[in-house]
Amino acid sequence: MMTMTTTRSENNDDNNDDDDDDDDTDDDDHDDGDHNDVVGDSDDNAAAVADDDAAADDAVEAEEQDEDEDEGDDDETTTTTTMMMMMMMMMITMMMTLMMTMMMTMMMMMMLMMMMMMMMMMMMMMMMMMMMMMMMMMMMMMMIMMMMIMMR
Repeated sequence: MMTMTTTRSENNDDNNDDDDDDDDTDDDDHDDGDHNDVVGDSDDNAAAVADDDAAADDAVEAEEQDEDEDEGDDDETTTTTTMMMMMMMMMITMMMTLMMTMMMTMMMMMMLMMMMMMMMMMMMMMMMMMMMMMMMMMMMMMMIMMMMIMMR
């Protein structure tokens, strides 16, 4: 009951010693009401008023609450990390789709280029063959002409 002087109002402290008993009961009632109403600091005041066992229990409860809060923080961090992972996965999938489309277009372009090159090569080869054939024909004609001249 020593700690009750801190919670008592200034008017009650100024009263006579004869009225202290009534004031104590009134203060107890008011403090109990405060404990029921106020949620935040209720554990601390109850521990101050109660005996050592109750104080130890309150301390354990406070520690457990702190641990629960810490766990809640962990959950928040995990949710943020999962969100980051989801964003990364979305980015990777988008990049993959873009890369696939780019690769497909590049492959199509390459195929067209290759086809054009092959056609050009084939045309060149055909031209070369035709030229060779023409040359051969010309040579043969020349040979025949020479033979004809020589034979005469």
